[in-house]
Amino acid sequence: MSTNPLTLERALSERELSWGERGGTLKGIQPLDLVIQASFHADPRRIFHALTVPEYLETWMALPDASVNCHVVALRVANSFRIDFYRSNALDASVTGSFRIQKQDKLLFTWSKFGESDDVHSIVDIVLQGSVGRCTLELRHSGLRSGSESRWYQRMWSASLQNLAMLF
Repeated sequence: MSTNPLTLERALSERELSWGERGGTLKGIQPLDLVIQASFHADPRRIFHALTVPEYLETWMALPDASVNCHVVALRVANSFRIDFYRSNALDASVTGSFRIQKQDKLLFTWSKFGESDDVHSIVDIVLQGSVGRCTLELRHSGLRSGSESRWYQRMWSASLQNLAMLF
């Protein structure tokens, strides 16, 4: 993977990512940013693993408007990742980036779709809150550059989080 670990630090320092200590206090939301909340019947620890372990990502990540002929292949090397989305056995989309774990309840990802400049990343913040048997996930995807990109990610995250909820 070509993602430089310093890319995450640079991308994060270029944006104001102002979540409260445990999330929920979003500041600086831009018009194209996505803010999504989902609840699960699972411990935050289990959702954390579903977000960071490739084999788990492959079970719930989904393309927008996915059909039965779609599947996902995920790879993680240290704190870098690649997620390939296939439709009818052909690569439809690919996302690469890096992530940083801030406690067991907060993750920060750089996010770049294949074909975009290496210097252009959006940022995905995920905060998990909850206790035994119940978890709320708050996701903010910022730095999106167009309405079509924002709509694509809205549909992708909605389909994916719905799949994740069905696992628990």
